[in-house]
Amino acid sequence: MIPHFFSTDSWSSAPGPLVLHQNQWQSSMKRSIVKGRKYITTNTVFINALSACRVSVAITALLQFPAFFASCTQEQIQVRIDKAPHLYSYGAVDVFVFCNEAPYLLDSYQQFPSTDAPVYVSSGQGSKIIAALSAKEGDLYARAGVRTYQDLCRVSFPLLEDSPSAPCFYGTVTVGEGSSRSAAMEVSPLISSIRVRSVSCDFGGRPYEEHGFHNDRLYLINVVSEFCPLQAEGGRPVSWLNYGAMTDDHPYIVAPGYGDTGRERIYPDMALFCYPNPKGSPPTRLVLEGTVGTDRCFYPINIDVPRGGMDVNLDITLHRMGTQDPDSPAVPGTYTVEYSTVPWNEKEAVVEDF
Repeated sequence: MIPHFFSTDSWSSAPGPLVLHQNQWQSSMKRSIVKGRKYITTNTVFINALSACRVSVAITALLQFPAFFASCTQEQIQVRIDKAPHLYSYGAVDVFVFCNEAPYLLDSYQQFPSTDAPVYVSSGQGSKIIAALSAKEGDLYARAGVRTYQDLCRVSFPLLEDSPSAPCFYGTVTVGEGSSRSAAMEVSPLISSIRVRSVSCDFGGRPYEEHGFHNDRLYLINVVSEFCPLQAEGGRPVSWLNYGAMTDDHPYIVAPGYGDTGRERIYPDMALFCYPNPKGSPPTRLVLEGTVGTDRCFYPINIDVPRGGMDVNLDITLHRMGTQDPDSPAVPGTYTVEYSTVPWNEKEAVVEDF
């Protein structure tokens, strides 16, 4: 597979056959040093307009990525990027190779179309950190400022620009020195779904039993809006949506109500979406807002989302009047939540009482 490729030994501009290797480039250049202006050169190569355009692009890319000159001897490392099937719909993947010693300089960068086949990345000798992040195909300059691994750790993803049908993803792997230069890397999506699968009321013996609960809307609060997946252990939130209250009505985090809820269980099967909240401070909460009779109340349900790529399904039973504030914890016995969390191909069921 031929990637969009910039490295120490060769420059190429895809699409097209033009590849300039260092020895070819240097042999075709007449170098002349102009007094008082260091490293001025005169190019004596005759090329057509299309090739000239490609050469210009290659030179511009190299100037924007100075760390690509860190290594002199290049090798190929085979990397198998393991992705869930729904991740193949994303356009491309950026692959960065860094030296695995301080200051963790960038060794090479390549962009590949999204594929399930192994890819081959260019690398200098020695132990390497390889990182893969989803990208827009053909956009080779979006991460032009990345020159060290620390720079890459500052790259963030915005929730409202992500997509459940083509989610952003990331992954890292370390490759040691030696003759075996291959690695398997599992990449993970950032976005998770929070699905209200079913709801019922069991207000047995309470004065408002006959009213049931009428849901006007459901939404998420304390939602991570922007996230750095490689920074700190488990990633780091950068900004928030609906901090402490419902202030943003984006359809990822707010949905219309499902109506009346009584003793008979109903199945709204409604999904909202969020990014990881690894420390849970403040906790991401699903809020059911509505009325019991004439009294407005809220049912705030803590959602544990320590990492991305989780499908959380909730079956909720309401037992008493909700809270007066969407960000206030409910008293014990207010509701029971039975939920299943499905990360990748694993399943685990948990029951919690409040």
